[in-house]
Order: sequence, then structure tokens, then C-alpha cells
Amino acid sequence: MNKKKYTVEEFSNVVDGIYKGDVDKKEKLLDMIEPLIISSIKRYYYGDELMEDMIQEGKIRVLECLDTFDSEKGVYFLGYVKAQLRYLYLNLNKAKEFEISLNSTLDLGDGSVELIDSLIDETVDVEGDLIKKYINKNLKDTLDILTDRESQVIYLYYFKNIGMKDIAKELGLAYRTVVNTKTNGLEKMRKSWKVS
Repeated sequence: MNKKKYTVEEFSNVVDGIYKGDVDKKEKLLDMIEPLIISSIKRYYYGDELMEDMIQEGKIRVLECLDTFDSEKGVYFLGYVKAQLRYLYLNLNKAKEFEISLNSTLDLGDGSVELIDSLIDETVDVEGDLIKKYINKNLKDTLDILTDRESQVIYLYYFKNIGMKDIAKELGLAYRTVVNTKTNGLEKMRKSWKVS
């Protein structure tokens, strides 16, 4: 770490050099600003990350400042960087505060449970829903091999949940005709699925 003290003018000369295209001055700038980065970490960051990692975060922010700094706002580059480092480390603290382990326990009064267990929705049946969707798709595809009447009866019975008597009334057919139509249609479907 560089312990030499620099003046605002020295910082300005290095920054001006960078803006004029002298890429080597970026390394010089990071070396000059490292003490400011470290003091910002000590002042504003209270997390448990390694110091070297936090220094690297600060250096990245300083390099970003080169792109976002606007000299027309009447602020020195160094003052701008100082404010940005402060915001960086304070925001890293905020992010740290909201980290919660899914294995942390919740006290529910009548016992405790891990957070992950409280996120499980017992009412969701992914497997059952997938099987039902598969069966419905196959059922709809198979309806194509049926006569219009067989298809209509099976559709009303299985998809619309209409009883056999109501289907007979709706279609103007005898109850026995509806039963036979449904039976014949199901037999065709069974054969097309090769289910015995």
C-alpha cells in the first residue's frame, strides 16, 4: 500500500492524463487512491468480507467513476470518488442485512420450523398436475378417431363434467343411446392407446 500523501493537483493531473488516453495512469490512480479506499472500508463497511475483496470492489468503483464523473458539476474528481466509495460500502452493508439462510429457524409459537420448510406449498401437486395434463392431451388427440357424436358425448362427460341424463337431454337422445355411444367411444380410444 502506498503511504505517500498526494495533493488534489496531483490527483487532477493523473485523472487528466487518463482522460487524454494515458491508460498507464489508471494503475497510478488506483495506487494513489488505495488509502482512501481502505479508510472508506473501515469507516462505512462492517461486514465480514475479506479486506482484499473489499479493496477490489473499491477499485472497480473508482474505475467506474472515470466514466460517470462530470467535471461540469463543479466537484473535484477526488470528492466524487469519496462519495461513491461511501455509497458503495454503505449499500454493501444494506445488502448484507437482507441475506437470510433458508435453514434459519422461525419461531411459530407452537414450535419452530426451518424457513425452507415454510415455503413448501402442500396444496401443489406437480406430478399429479403433469399426469392430468398428459392424459387430457392424449384424450383430446384421441377424440379425433371418434365419430362426432362419440366425441361430443365423451367431451361433455369428461371435460364439462355433465351427467349422462343431462347429456341425453341436451342432445335430444335416449339415455341408453348416450351410454352406448360413450361405451363405444371409450372402446375405440382404449384400442388406440393399446390398453387392455
